[in-house]
Amino acid sequence: MKRCIDPAVARCKTVADLWTEIKRLHGADDGLYERRWEGAARGVKMMQFNMLAEGLSSVAGKAPPLKAELASDGGGFDSVPKDVLDFERRKWFLLEEVLRNDPDVLGLQECDHFETFFGPALALAGYHGSPMLKDPSPCSAYGYYPDGVALFFKSTMFMEAAGPSGAGCKPVHIFRTLVHKESGFEFTVLVTHLKAKCNEENEAVRERQVEALLQALPDPETHPVVVLADMNSSAFPEHGVSPKAVPAFLSKGFASAYPLDPDGYTTAKIRGPLTTSHTIDYILHTKHFTPTAWLIVPALSDLDPSVLLPCPRYPSDHFSISATLDFPRVQSQ
Repeated sequence: MKRCIDPAVARCKTVADLWTEIKRLHGADDGLYERRWEGAARGVKMMQFNMLAEGLSSVAGKAPPLKAELASDGGGFDSVPKDVLDFERRKWFLLEEVLRNDPDVLGLQECDHFETFFGPALALAGYHGSPMLKDPSPCSAYGYYPDGVALFFKSTMFMEAAGPSGAGCKPVHIFRTLVHKESGFEFTVLVTHLKAKCNEENEAVRERQVEALLQALPDPETHPVVVLADMNSSAFPEHGVSPKAVPAFLSKGFASAYPLDPDGYTTAKIRGPLTTSHTIDYILHTKHFTPTAWLIVPALSDLDPSVLLPCPRYPSDHFSISATLDFPRVQSQ
């Protein structure tokens, strides 16, 4: 089904127009949480961001665009103010998080408005994007369009190569081989979103999903690869569950661009009686890259403990993560 471009985006002709709309919606509020970088940035800036799909967080009582099998409960975000979950505002603040961090390569999960909003908006900022929708998507049961993953890159900096590429739904993923125009360096980027919920059975599923992805990718020993992923899995034992998904990548020579920290987090949320905060988002890379700088996740103590994420100062239940990855041909210039 062909979907129409969001009218507000259609009216925008430049990135400045996008920023005008973002600032209008902020009004006199405090804006998004400030982010800071650590390190000396060199190389290509990668960004990983689970955006929280509208179909998984729509406020109760809002009429969905499609026929629904289930009534939306706001994703269980009972402590989050309804205006925070209002996607007509929230989508602009999700866009703001991308624009203000200005990644060279971007991986998105839970993207259910690629065609109508994020695709055309980011095209104005010079990005080329490709989506892969989940089939089936949990959004569909609530009467919303399917969510999925998307891969964007700056078309002035990269072009797609004839090398390995692919997409699929088991798990949902997309990968493309890019060429850095200035240096000629060629590498593959994978964006994926693994099975949710923390238990031994699902962790075994996630391990098999990683194994399937590794089969589809070029050999990470000889070919540079970057993985931008919400793996729904910690790198450390959690709630009696031994990690298998992240180690499955690490055992094949991948490393994390961020230091792996058992006390760190990329998502923090209250859903019904459950409160969780842990790291499940990753930027992984092969030995061909050297991380040089990292976008720091705000301290958990900076968040309102009665709300956590999303909140008035951040539009998703996941903080974006971003790192600059250097590689030899850029390093030597």
